[in-house]
Amino acid sequence: LAKRRVYGDDPAGIAVRPTGVPAFVTASSPNAVRVIDLRGDSVLAAFYPPCIATTLYDIALTPDGLTAVMPDLSDGCIAEGVRWFDATTKVNGSTFVSVNTAGTTYGIAVAPDSVTVLVTTYVLTSGIKRINLSTSSVQNITGIGPSYGVAITHKGDRAVITSDSVKIISMSSYAVTSTVPVQSNMTFKNVAITPDDKYAFVVGDFEVAAISLEGDSVEQTFSATGQNVAIAPDGMHAYVTDSYN
Repeated sequence: LAKRRVYGDDPAGIAVRPTGVPAFVTASSPNAVRVIDLRGDSVLAAFYPPCIATTLYDIALTPDGLTAVMPDLSDGCIAEGVRWFDATTKVNGSTFVSVNTAGTTYGIAVAPDSVTVLVTTYVLTSGIKRINLSTSSVQNITGIGPSYGVAITHKGDRAVITSDSVKIISMSSYAVTSTVPVQSNMTFKNVAITPDDKYAFVVGDFEVAAISLEGDSVEQTFSATGQNVAIAPDGMHAYVTDSYN
């Protein structure tokens, strides 16, 4: 992995369109979603939420690349929940749609059906929530524990959850099927899965870990801090946001 600086302004979440360009990046200075040309390293457009009190963190795109969804950590506009918008437009403001999850959400992932969304919550009673984008319904998934990052395989059969460890869950039963042993001093952030569903890249305070989803084990680590990670559609590049540096 070769590292280069593309964009500042306190980036947090990142998602890459299935074509490989552009990338959608959430940032807090100012609070907005930036559309980034990863080939030309330039900002193509900006999406601003209808309320300046919004705190956007993670971001995910539907598999068709047409809709962007993100958790909102702020209760200054609405109760904490999830927002999404049409990712094909250049003007947004009024295009944001919101759903109240009645609790703080951090990580977010969209299933291959482009309707099912998983968001993580760092509370004891519910580790993740399932949201239906068509009906705006919210379902609590218990038994996972406090969670931070989430990614769904491209086949849609499993999800990777980061909490006090890295957990693999079944998308049919939402039960934990395995736990990946990793170093105990790593504070986990978010996770992304390669297009072939063979590896999950997990970012933490001290390193990025490449986890084999075939063996449920850590294959390799990279020295890099970060908050979020996205994998290019060709599976050859990982993009990591780092608001600390």
